[in-house]
Amino acid sequence: MRRCPRTHEFACPDFPAFRPNLSPEEVLRRGSFGGGYYRTIYSSVAGATLRADDALATSVRPEWIAGLDAARLLTAAEYDKSVNRYGVSCGNTLEYWETAGWIKPIDPYGWFQWYCRFFQGRRSTDDERQVARWAGVTGPKGRFRNQLINRCHAAGKRLSDRTVSPVIRQVLQHWGYAVDYDGPSVASGAVSEVGGAAPAAAAPTGGTAAKAKAAPKKTVAAQAAKAAKAKATPAATGKAGGAAKKTQAKKATAKPKQK
Repeated sequence: MRRCPRTHEFACPDFPAFRPNLSPEEVLRRGSFGGGYYRTIYSSVAGATLRADDALATSVRPEWIAGLDAARLLTAAEYDKSVNRYGVSCGNTLEYWETAGWIKPIDPYGWFQWYCRFFQGRRSTDDERQVARWAGVTGPKGRFRNQLINRCHAAGKRLSDRTVSPVIRQVLQHWGYAVDYDGPSVASGAVSEVGGAAPAAAAPTGGTAAKAKAAPKKTVAAQAAKAAKAKATPAATGKAGGAAKKTQAKKATAKPKQK
């Protein structure tokens, strides 16, 4: 998956509607899942105990988690909200998701495990379902994404203001999306998220602008010359006026031509 440098979203040719803007590595490094997503679990859908080391080895690339304190950030047995980027708890238990039927044996840890493997190029019969789940939560019409955007607008806050709905922000991060990733613009394009309306175009420094400034001087000079000329030839002006009156009189008495 390649990231668009303008929108920061990842593009997937075979699933064009799937456009997360956080990679699996970013999700983990930003602080997620209370630090225990890849802990050792008993999976009822797999019917076995799944060990943390095996889960990591089959789900993430080593470079994604290089330098991280795995025991605190990846495989912790207890949920720790202080690990999360927004310092809040969110989400349901694995048992809840299993009972609800959302977890499949192919990815027994859940959606994020599917995303890690999908991001690396694996394709499966469960892809369409998982992409649809993402779209319902985080896509352009996703309920949580739009709830957060609407709350920011209603409060007159920027999308980057973490005081607005930190729980929703954390949920979206778990689904590979951040509405304020690197300060994107508001969707309408009318106002930039990094401050105010777009600046107006600068006025030209020459050409039309220069001619416009010079025009008044030329007009004043022409009017002055015309006034001087009229003052210098009053007789001619009078004769011309008399001749014009005689011509108008003749026209008034002439018979109209037949059509």
